[in-house]
Amino acid sequence: MAGYHFGSKPTNLKGLLNHANNYIFKTNKSKEYNTLATINAMKNNDIFVITHPGDKGDVYIEEIAKVAKETNTRLEINSSHKFLNAEQLKKIEHIENTFIVGSDAHIPQNVGNFDLALNTIKEAKIGLSLIENIKF
Repeated sequence: MAGYHFGSKPTNLKGLLNHANNYIFKTNKSKEYNTLATINAMKNNDIFVITHPGDKGDVYIEEIAKVAKETNTRLEINSSHKFLNAEQLKKIEHIENTFIVGSDAHIPQNVGNFDLALNTIKEAKIGLSLIENIKF
C-alpha cells in the first residue's frame, strides 16, 4: 500500500515546498507534482494499492487511474477520507480500474466501518465486480 500523508517527512526542499502547498495553498503545480509522484511510484514499484488518492494532495485522477490500470494497482475507496469520491469515480469509470474498500481506522471502534465507502460506491454506481474485497 502506498499513499501520501501529511505526517510524512519531506526529504528535500522541493518536497517541503510541495508539502506546504498541499496543506496551505493547494496549487496546480502541487497537483502536477503529486500526480507525477504517484505515477512514478506505481511504475517503479510493485504497489498493491494507492490509498485514498487525492485526499491529502490533489491529483489528476484520470492520469492516476490510467497508470493504475496499466500496472495492476488498485485504488482505495476509503471510509475515513473524502477521496476517492463519487465524482472522481464517475470520471474514471470508463478505465475500469479495480478497487479495494478501506476503513483506515485509527481507533478500534472504526475497524471495518465501511459506511462512507459503500455510500460512495452506491452513489457512483460502480460495478461491484470491480471491488476486490467485498462480496455480496
